[in-house]
Amino acid sequence: MEVNKKLSFAIPTYNRAKYLDYSLKSLVPLAKKYNMQIFVSDNASNDETKEIVEKYKNNYPLIFYHRNEKNIGYDRNVEISLKMSDTEYTWLLGDSSLIDEEGLDYIYELISNNKKYDALIVNQSDGLFVNQSDGAKRVPSDGVKNIPEKDYSDRNQLLSDLGWHMTLLSTYIFSKSIINFGNFKRYYNSYFVHMGILFEYIADKDFIVHWIDKPIITG
Repeated sequence: MEVNKKLSFAIPTYNRAKYLDYSLKSLVPLAKKYNMQIFVSDNASNDETKEIVEKYKNNYPLIFYHRNEKNIGYDRNVEISLKMSDTEYTWLLGDSSLIDEEGLDYIYELISNNKKYDALIVNQSDGLFVNQSDGAKRVPSDGVKNIPEKDYSDRNQLLSDLGWHMTLLSTYIFSKSIINFGNFKRYYNSYFVHMGILFEYIADKDFIVHWIDKPIITG
C-alpha cells in the first residue's frame, strides 16, 4: 500500500472511546479512499480507547496509535498528535468529529494543486452527516455565514472574520511548516494551542491561510 504523503489526520483523545469508535467508523472508509494515515494520541485513557483503535487498525494498517504513560494535559497531547504526522498537511480532528466525503474530495483536490498554503480553515456544521458510502443524508445547519471562500494574507482580517470559529479544534488543516515551527510549550494549559501556534507563525511573515466556507465537518 502506497502511503499518501499529502494529507493525514491527527486525533488527540482521552476517555472518549465511544465517540472515537463512531468517528473512526466514518473516517476510516474516507482515509482508505486516498491511503491517508490516521494518527491517534491517547492521553492515558482508562477506558476502551486502545481496544477501539486496534479494532480499526486490524482492517486498516495506516492507523498509528500512541498512548501517553500519564495524562499530560490537553495541549501537550494535541502537540504529540500533530508531531506524529509526516505529511505535507495534517488535519487536526476532535475525537467526535465527522467529515463530509464530498468536502474531503474538494480539499484533497485543492491541496494537490501547485499552490501552497500555510493552513486551511474549514467551516463546521452543527447538523449531522456521515460519509456518503453509508447512504446518509446531510441535515442543513448553521456555520459561519456570509464569508465566502478566500485566501487570507492579512492576520488582522483573519482574526476579525474567523477568530471565534478558529477556537474549534477540527477546523484546522496545518502545513508541516507550522507544526515544525510551532512553539507549543508557550500555549500549554491554554486549551487553545492549535490557535496559538497558527497566529504566532503568521505574526511577522507573509502567509496564505485558505478559508473554505462549505461546511465540511460536524461535531
